Amino acid sequence: MRGSGPVLPVVETFELTESRVAVLQLTEEEGDTLIALGRELAAKAAWWGSSTSEPTRSVISVESLRGGRCSVSFRDVVGVVSVGAKQFCVRPKIPFNHFAFLASCSEIAPRFSDARVALDQGNDFAIVLARWCVDAAEKLLRSGLLSDYADCVEGIEEIRGRVLPLETALLIASGVPRALCDFQEFSEDTALNRIVKAACLRISSTARIDVATRARARQVAFRLDSVGALRVADLRARVDRLSKSYSNVLPLSMLVLSGLGITVASGRSLGRAFLVRTPELIEDGLRSILQSGLTDTAITKRRLMLGDSGLSMNPDLVFGESLAVGDVKYRVLAPDWNKPDLNQIVTFATAFRSSSAALFGFSLGASPRLPRSIRIGDVSARAFSWIAAEGVRPEESASMLVAEVAAWLHVVRTRSQPPNLFSSA
Repeated sequence: MRGSGPVLPVVETFELTESRVAVLQLTEEEGDTLIALGRELAAKAAWWGSSTSEPTRSVISVESLRGGRCSVSFRDVVGVVSVGAKQFCVRPKIPFNHFAFLASCSEIAPRFSDARVALDQGNDFAIVLARWCVDAAEKLLRSGLLSDYADCVEGIEEIRGRVLPLETALLIASGVPRALCDFQEFSEDTALNRIVKAACLRISSTARIDVATRARARQVAFRLDSVGALRVADLRARVDRLSKSYSNVLPLSMLVLSGLGITVASGRSLGRAFLVRTPELIEDGLRSILQSGLTDTAITKRRLMLGDSGLSMNPDLVFGESLAVGDVKYRVLAPDWNKPDLNQIVTFATAFRSSSAALFGFSLGASPRLPRSIRIGDVSARAFSWIAAEGVRPEESASMLVAEVAAWLHVVRTRSQPPNLFSSA
């Protein structure tokens, strides 16, 4: 009789939509593990585009109901979570082809056709993200790593920098003929390089990612052999004028470190997350699409400090110098104004001394019902919608949105120009 192989556990898979509540049958330990995973993710300030952590919140909400059932929702994330023998696949809140199009247009997506193809094929976005990160890391290695001066404290035979006398005396007394020196050394062991290496090591050790991508990640990490381990302070590193070559790989590495392979345990239940935060990704993709279609107007994300109050205004979209401002909400817009959203864009416009403000959101129907244009004081506000309907291709939605915004900006420019007093009657 031929021996049977090991019996593999049956994995129960649940399909969920981000930010939408689903009622599932979960044990208490499974629910606690999901909450712990969500808190671990929310506490990470390294999530791309975020500046503060949320230690008391969770991106995964679990509420107990009767009969062992729980209401579960994943807040603004997509990807896969495994808890014991259960697997939760979290899909975008808009049709996947529209999500894929916007994500592939973001600044973090590689600038070649494979980026969109990989997403359009319906691959797990977290796995595609890992591939993008390895692609960007390999490109960085080809262009060359940046080096910088780093502080070193080391026992050496020839004196360099500042000698630490007490420590040196102890070394000599113990029979080690060296001087302990505090000096600076020009090295590749910088915060940016440590982030890239840590991300590649995370990818190489994540079993869910395909073997080829993990092997490439290991090769990148091996080539970064002179770079040390990640430090907590490294996660505050940002790209500046001298480190522009890291502008793609840094946000990708941050996303990998914050969302891929996070593991927690609750009792006997082990949970592992492969999640990617979506709002900043979609915002960035939408801004890139608008900028590509409106070449005569600079569209940027800006920050305006309000004196020495410590407060700042941070609109997602500033058109021109301050011709108009806009904010992106990754959700379906209702027919009526959401007061906090309206207050926010009017405040942004006032801070930037602009008379025009816009709210950008999504519609799941081909004929969206949007909030009516409104005027508050000196500020005119209106809403725009990306049509994410099943029968509408994302390229068509992009073209329609760009055309609507172009017409709006034309009216705004005309209204903001002073009248010509010398024109003939």
